Amino acid sequence: YFNDFIVRGGDPSENIFIVDNIEIENPNHFGLYGTNGGYLNFINSSFVRGLDFYSGAIPVKYAPRLSSVSDIQLREGSLLNRKHKIEFTTIP
Repeated sequence: YFNDFIVRGGDPSENIFIVDNIEIENPNHFGLYGTNGGYLNFINSSFVRGLDFYSGAIPVKYAPRLSSVSDIQLREGSLLNRKHKIEFTTIP
């Protein structure tokens, strides 16, 4: 029940995730030490505006990683026009 992210045969700890210019080691909750997987992911795909994925020739502005960089940009929100949505999924 884990969703480890492995690129080019590297270790899950060799990836970096950047969300709106903030570096995070693991976008998942309840992940094991040294992995980037877990049961719950806190990034909702409905909020993603763009994604830059680098698996080679990683730009210098990112910390050195051996496998990959995922740079995620989130959409801008509005304090005036709010919508609420709740999603529940089950694991078979």
